[in-house]
Amino acid sequence: MWRIGKIMKKWSVLIAAALMMTGCQSPAADNRSRSVAEVMNQLSQKADPEQTLVDVEADQIDAFYFFEQGEVLEQQLKMASDTRADQIAVFEVAHPDQARKVIESSLEAMQQQNANYFPEEAAKLKQACIMNKGAIFAVVVGEAADAVCSAGLE
Repeated sequence: MWRIGKIMKKWSVLIAAALMMTGCQSPAADNRSRSVAEVMNQLSQKADPEQTLVDVEADQIDAFYFFEQGEVLEQQLKMASDTRADQIAVFEVAHPDQARKVIESSLEAMQQQNANYFPEEAAKLKQACIMNKGAIFAVVVGEAADAVCSAGLE
């Protein structure tokens, strides 16, 4: 009888500790990563409050960013509709360790295309802000890029 009481006491302590630990954890919804659309909305409001950037069709994004087939799980791109290089791009990628290199080489290619005709726009591309949180990568090009980057991805 003495052993049963001791075992029950240990189990009750373990169960109480487990309940306390689960009660202190954040809800499951807080643990999920933010969607590409949520990140795009956040960055658009900060970088382009007047909403002068326009959405680029998903099948046209490949002309600007050179990810391998199947690497991008979800993506959105907003760009200036004139000759400005201003843009906001958000990607959810399968392999985050390789994504930054692809983004940097894509921005370099855009910079080289603009260098002769629009040198001030090439300078913006050179100063582009690249942020990431987990598998989500964001690129901001424009005059507000530094301010947006300093705020980071929330």
